[in-house]
Amino acid sequence: MNGAGPMTILLHGRRWTDHWEWLRGSPDELQRALGDEAECSERVLAGIAPRADALVVDVPAADLYDQVLQPAIRSGKFWYFMVFDRETGRPNMMRVPCDPDGTEPAVEDVTSDPRAQVALDIEELAPGSSLGSVAFSRDGRIVCWTEDPDGSESYWVHVTSVADQQELLEPIHGCSGSVVLDEEGSRILWVGLDGTHRPATVFVRRFSDDRAIVLHHESDERLRLRMKQCASGDFLVLDAVSRDMVRHFIARLGTADLELLPVAGLPFDGRSTLDVGEVNGRSALFATVATDDQPNGRLLVRPIDRLGGAEGDWRCLIEHDERSVLAPVLVTRRNLVIGRRREGRSEIIIAKPTAPLTGIRPVKGTADSELNVTALPDWEGTVLRVGVSSYVHRPLSGRVDMDESEPEVALTGLDEDDYETRELSGEAADGVRIPITLVGRRGRTGPAPCLVSVYGAYGVNQHPNYNPLLLKLLDAGMIFVVAHVRGGGELGPRWHTAATGLGKPLTFTDVLACLDALVARRMADPDRVALMGGSAGGLAVGAVLNLAPERFRAVVADMPFVDPLTTMMHPDLPLTISDRSEWGDPLTDPEIFECIRGYSPCQNVRDAMYPPVLATVGTNDTRVSPLEALKWIRTLRATAQGGPFVLRVRPGGHLHAASFDATVHDMAVQYAWIADQLGIDLTGSSQ
Repeated sequence: MNGAGPMTILLHGRRWTDHWEWLRGSPDELQRALGDEAECSERVLAGIAPRADALVVDVPAADLYDQVLQPAIRSGKFWYFMVFDRETGRPNMMRVPCDPDGTEPAVEDVTSDPRAQVALDIEELAPGSSLGSVAFSRDGRIVCWTEDPDGSESYWVHVTSVADQQELLEPIHGCSGSVVLDEEGSRILWVGLDGTHRPATVFVRRFSDDRAIVLHHESDERLRLRMKQCASGDFLVLDAVSRDMVRHFIARLGTADLELLPVAGLPFDGRSTLDVGEVNGRSALFATVATDDQPNGRLLVRPIDRLGGAEGDWRCLIEHDERSVLAPVLVTRRNLVIGRRREGRSEIIIAKPTAPLTGIRPVKGTADSELNVTALPDWEGTVLRVGVSSYVHRPLSGRVDMDESEPEVALTGLDEDDYETRELSGEAADGVRIPITLVGRRGRTGPAPCLVSVYGAYGVNQHPNYNPLLLKLLDAGMIFVVAHVRGGGELGPRWHTAATGLGKPLTFTDVLACLDALVARRMADPDRVALMGGSAGGLAVGAVLNLAPERFRAVVADMPFVDPLTTMMHPDLPLTISDRSEWGDPLTDPEIFECIRGYSPCQNVRDAMYPPVLATVGTNDTRVSPLEALKWIRTLRATAQGGPFVLRVRPGGHLHAASFDATVHDMAVQYAWIADQLGIDLTGSSQ
């Protein structure tokens, strides 16, 4: 498999030709090919550029930038805020001293507060970069932060003086986005990436030393390191984790010699999260644990001084419940915040950290509204910040007093005014009901042009997120539909695992079942349906398109994972080994090989009429190589009829474009293109 030109691949007795795989080993040639596609797409999309620009101009700046603002964070004697410059679109981190009563100031008051100062000048220090994590020393003198300058998810670690915004150490390259600064600001910890982009090694360095020390190296190539500082600030938790395996370590910060200790008694084969709190005044570990036989999770606790104990040393605080899925617990000194998802709906419970739990109280919100936690609670605090999200309304937020006997949040109900959100379902061929969320204008009549969004992988829940650009499509008479297909996590872990490995094709047939239901109810116009998905959702889009290209008039795929067969045959790629639990291993398992080969979008394009396809890739995407979409688009051109088949290439990585404004522009281009293909006039009427 070397050299330029078509490559013949043989596996499990099957032989096929890949015309573009050789580009994987020729990065310069790949970039030239992407450059050609960028020029081509610019010409093809020139006609919709003015409409895409108009979409952004018509949306108030506050509606755009408020989507990425984070709640205030209290650290030491200061409140820290992320503030956006509405003209440049760039963020800065500001701070104000805490008032004696500890009340959180409103973000709109920060810039006019004479005590406010710049805590991290992001616009000056990291122009065009994506910010990772930020940590301040307790005294507020030092800020440690990470930045991703090109979207590759290879971060730089910086240590900066807050007073003059000058670097205190040489920046450190090749790291994950996580960084921990001990409370006294005397040393930092970060996670380094290996040659496959895997977070594999924890380093620690004192500011007084010239060298870093390896605290832990993870030799199991299936596991990726994830690090956090607990809310109390006293402990570091390190997870060595894959999709279905995890090993935990813990270290006490603030000690002269930092020692990382393994946490015993939790299952390696499973999913668990760990945090540190107190039970009866003693430090304790809280673990949310899910296993194959108890997939919805249990909450366990044990004293922290028994790290090396056996499984029996853990005490169960919340047993497994077949009807509800337990979320990772949030820990404060005096309260636990417990999230559960019951029958597809989220709820929040507060309890006192005792064994057994006491003071169990549900948080009450507006009827028919799902509350979600919008910010981690402070260790010493009693206020929990929660919110309500909607596809068509700016998010509402409020505060809950966790010490109240009946905690309640006073949020005005979401008045969707001219819009409605409906929960429906479709029926798959095996009789399973597939949830559907439909959003549109009230009072519409007859079948409408329809945009279907799908993801359906990794157990991810598709939560509502306000999108002001989407309203322009709804105002023009379109409906927006989310198909909550198997492979996602909306109905719990079993909903996810039903569509992994050999069950993956269920994701794709579920999409068609949802579309059948919408057409049968005369909600969707069968001649004007667009399909949209990104990353693993792009795989679903490509597979569904090959199953029924005649059902769609337009397809949009963002950073699409459309060559899973070849990717899962390359264990040297960043996510291949850890993703085997999701897709299977085609190298060693002939059944998995035949299954993936049967749905992989690149290998199953047909000589049939296909609708127009717009794919977008990032030049620095380290999760899904832009080569995959390049192969797919060029295979569509060579094999299918119809089109056009367009590959849009932009700077940036998998998770974001080069800037927030560029990300918004990407979405505007996609929506304008969809509207154009479906015959929708974005000035207000459908044709």
